[in-house]
Amino acid sequence: MATPGKVGRVLTKTLYPVVAFTDEAMTANGLYTIYTITDSTKSYWYEKTTATIKKNGSTITSGFTINYETGVVTFASALLETDVITASGDYYLTSNTGITFTDEATTASADYKRYTISDSGKVYWDKNTTPVVEVDDVVVTSGYSIEYPGGIIVFDDAQESDAVITVSGKYITVEQLIGFFNWSLTVNNTTIDATSFTSGEWSEFELATKNWEATAEKFWASTDDFSQRMGEEVIIVLYCDFGTAKTRFEGYATIQSDAVSSPVNELIKDSISFKGFDGIYFRNG
Repeated sequence: MATPGKVGRVLTKTLYPVVAFTDEAMTANGLYTIYTITDSTKSYWYEKTTATIKKNGSTITSGFTINYETGVVTFASALLETDVITASGDYYLTSNTGITFTDEATTASADYKRYTISDSGKVYWDKNTTPVVEVDDVVVTSGYSIEYPGGIIVFDDAQESDAVITVSGKYITVEQLIGFFNWSLTVNNTTIDATSFTSGEWSEFELATKNWEATAEKFWASTDDFSQRMGEEVIIVLYCDFGTAKTRFEGYATIQSDAVSSPVNELIKDSISFKGFDGIYFRNG
């Protein structure tokens, strides 16, 4: 059954994962005007996050410029040799496809079956890495399923109310690729005929597999060339309300097609279709 919607967005994995850094030391040049982050592995800063610069423990907001591609802060006037400069912000992790997390806490649902990773910045898990789930520090390998978009462990049976559930694995960082103003979601069931001589007058069927697909409509922009993105892996988020609750569907999908139409006296529209390759999950706010 198709479900119409109003708004949504498409998220794509950032080219490189983005990781936060806090109060990292910086090294000065001989003139004390140019300061470079001391840890060279954190030198490629994420330009969409404004870096925070501190001098002797106090935040400063002027008198310098930042080169985000090199992690370098240049001051207009020389500082004192005794001045300590530190930086906080985000940097690109250029050597990995996912960011490792270890023994992260989870938050239980009211029925103690669904456990969501507590850190909201780590909710999109790398689907190519199997998470390690522990119950009271003991690794468990069965009796649950994983919802990779959302970072949720779903147990077959309710856990004890005082049980401590932790998870280790990898997460990805994402950024918005597009937003859209209309969407439609269709979930399909594939059934197998199980009719036998004892079935009586009605046919019998067994559920075999499920799949889903979605379409989204947006206004066309010359910067959005989706013909070059066919087959790309994305996360789609389909909102069911306009309020703060943000009730929604979300799931991993691939871009299947892109159709552009240009009606007379209207804005050019772009219709994009997606094919899900994992579950589509409903989030109730």
